[in-house]
Amino acid sequence: MLNKLLTLGSPQTSLWCTAAALLLLSAAQTNAQSLTATQNVTITGKYIPQNPPNVPDPRQPISDSYTGSSLGDSTYDFSSVTGIEEGSAFWFSTIDADGFVRAASDLEIKHNFGNGPDFSDLKVEVSSTVKYSDTLGSDSEFAERFVFQTRLTGYLINNVTYDNPQFGGASKATYETDAQFSSTIATVGLLENLPNQAFDVGETSSELAVPGPFNENVSERDNLNVVISFDELLYARGSSIDFDWEYSDNFLVDIESIDVGSIDIKMQNELRQTIVTTASVYDGDGNLLPDARVVSTSGYVYAPNPVPLPAAVWLFGSALVGLGLLKRKKA
Repeated sequence: MLNKLLTLGSPQTSLWCTAAALLLLSAAQTNAQSLTATQNVTITGKYIPQNPPNVPDPRQPISDSYTGSSLGDSTYDFSSVTGIEEGSAFWFSTIDADGFVRAASDLEIKHNFGNGPDFSDLKVEVSSTVKYSDTLGSDSEFAERFVFQTRLTGYLINNVTYDNPQFGGASKATYETDAQFSSTIATVGLLENLPNQAFDVGETSSELAVPGPFNENVSERDNLNVVISFDELLYARGSSIDFDWEYSDNFLVDIESIDVGSIDIKMQNELRQTIVTTASVYDGDGNLLPDARVVSTSGYVYAPNPVPLPAAVWLFGSALVGLGLLKRKKA
């Protein structure tokens, strides 16, 4: 596991880091009005018919796509696509009253070659995006700074099993999964909106280095254990903080000229019941206001941070991040 202490120098950087924390904020009573989700699948490639025509290249094209906008559970089954025996994408997304962001995505592809039309080339791209907007303020007349802390735990997995990896091969084989956050934020009346910026949560990446045998199966896992303490966000009585955040995850399978007996692909981004954000309120001198709260227009009141920040944070600003980031190149 990789642990980093990031020093954030400029006020703009400070506010952006707070924006990254705000990506994980939850609403209590207006989820149905404020939360949106989209899902996308794009499938391209080529397959070999059972009775291939007598031509130099008997392969036929594969093409399919799907776009949805469902909250909760959502599944797209593409097993009916010619050349693919079993294939499905699953998504889950919600924000609940307990302060948890819940999100998960799965991709599964299974195929036994030699029993019917078989894909020879296959590119599957799956993505999910969850967006949320809210406006924040404080219930204290002395509030001048907000400090957010976010804890995120979960995992990303990338597993590919071949029937005989020592002999099966391809001219190209890439399997990737990632999760990201991005946001814009502004303190109305004090600052302009900051530009949209991305925050990488984690990823796995496996690639066949050169055309030929796979040599071994793919088994990757990126364990996420992140605690982020962000710089203060300036606040003035009578003003408000507007923010828009976006969570996204992506899967990519890209195979060309495959020659194996069977393949079983399982990818998962599991961030369900794992993300919670708290917020503490400080006065202009950096003194904690223990009875003050950050309040959203939805009526949700954020619990204070479990541990007060040390005085050094007011001077330097820091985000303590623990990330298990796994990047490996293999078949």
